[in-house]
Order: sequence, then structure tokens, then C-alpha cells
Amino acid sequence: MVTVKTASIVAQLRALYQDKEDAQYRQFFDWAATAQRNRWATTIDNICKAFEDGDRSDAKILADKMEEIGVGLYKVGRRGGKSRVEWRFRIDSVGQVARGDSTDLLEKGMTPEDEDENADETDGFLSHRFRLRLDETITINLPADLTQSEADRLANFVRTLPFE
Repeated sequence: MVTVKTASIVAQLRALYQDKEDAQYRQFFDWAATAQRNRWATTIDNICKAFEDGDRSDAKILADKMEEIGVGLYKVGRRGGKSRVEWRFRIDSVGQVARGDSTDLLEKGMTPEDEDENADETDGFLSHRFRLRLDETITINLPADLTQSEADRLANFVRTLPFE
């Protein structure tokens, strides 16, 4: 399901990929599209590795653009942590959308087969199904116009739930 919000993200990703001035974006998206492991985050160092001749400042600019577009959050490393992009969507789907191979931005934890049945809209809410474990799928109903701030608050709440 492509919403107005994701259609805007798709258009912005494709514009970056087609940017003739900066081949590094294309190099990054090509690398991301073929990612074998979909990590929650990609460090600035790993973004640099995707570039043929880029440096950390180029990688930071790309990280800022990813946050601006809405596909991830750029987190500056503190207390020994590494600067990174924390992805909102699977990194391979971000790359594939940028290249024009797909229009589907897959949420983390989704497979392409899950995308069609992932969200049902009812009365301004979207019902999202998420495969939590191989044998367990959960459903959560969220406002169709959920903001990034609200999503962050919800994520912080969920982090408090484990009983371990």
C-alpha cells in the first residue's frame, strides 16, 4: 500500500539516486539494495565503505538527507558509540525504491510477501501486522497520520516492556 507520505519518500529517494552531480548516492543505494542482512542501523563508517571515493563528511551529508526524507534517524555517536543511521524501513527496500526496482518501503521485520497484507485502514487508524517471531504475528492499531515524534514515543514505551 503506497500512501501519500510514502509516495513523497519514494520520489525523494529516486531523485537522489538520479542526481548526476553526486554518484555517491547511487553507490550507496546500489549497496543498500543488495544488503543481505537488514540491520536496524548503519554506521557512518559502513556508509563510507559503500562509496568508491567518499569520506566521513560525505557520509554524514547522506545520513542527514536520509533523516530529512524520513527513512531513518541520524544519531551522532556519544560516549564511545558510533554515529549511525537508525532505519525506519528495511535498508534493502530503501535501496530498491531509490533504484526504481520497487515502490514498497518495507517496515523492519517484514518480508515482501507480508507487505500486501500489512495494513488495513479503518476510521483513521491503520492496523499493522508485524512478525515478532517466526511463529508469532502481532497487530497494532495506529493513527493513519502518526507523526515521527509519536512513533519515537511509542518505540520508547515498547522498550520498557521486556520482562527479562
